[in-house]
Amino acid sequence: MNCFFKAQQLDHKIIENKRILLVGAGGLGSQTLIFLKRIGFKKIIIMDRELLEKNNLDRQFLLEKNSVGKSKSMEAGKKTGFKSIFEEFNEANFKKIDKIKPEVILDCTDNYETRKTINDYCKQNKIPWIFTSCIRNEGMCCLVKPWKNNSFKKFALKKEVESCTIEGVSFLALNVAASMQVQQLINLLQKKEDFDLTYFNLKNNYFTKIKV
Repeated sequence: MNCFFKAQQLDHKIIENKRILLVGAGGLGSQTLIFLKRIGFKKIIIMDRELLEKNNLDRQFLLEKNSVGKSKSMEAGKKTGFKSIFEEFNEANFKKIDKIKPEVILDCTDNYETRKTINDYCKQNKIPWIFTSCIRNEGMCCLVKPWKNNSFKKFALKKEVESCTIEGVSFLALNVAASMQVQQLINLLQKKEDFDLTYFNLKNNYFTKIKV
């Protein structure tokens, strides 16, 4: 057990045995994967249908030029040693996702429709998921249990969530958002659940929590 576990007072058996599905191996997903690997998570499954493009490299923390044109998920799997699936998270793949038996889903996408589908799947199967979003210097993170009273559809507006694909994102903000996502996961595993949405703007050094 390393110093991180001691500081966080985590049971390493929980860390090693918890089955986590990470959806999206782009800028946010790549940094989250690095953190998960360093902490000691073992049963991580990476799911992404996209190929790495050259213009993705400025916000990619795992992959390099030799991965351009290749599957983000498969290349990220090679880098981390985690399992990977070259598939999209959609209703057509629900049976494949069922076979994974995820206990928590980490949202690292930048797609509103995919997040809606994640929310629907998690509601149906009573699986917690962690919504995380970045745009420019801003970011948001929230633990969601959609079969209870907090739901992604209550606080995420389509026009706001989709705009990150147009506006771009700071790699500094991605680091902060990934840190928040992993800490939210740790809190969940420690049964210290917090359903407030955390929002930050690095340009203004502003952080706040919002009831949802």
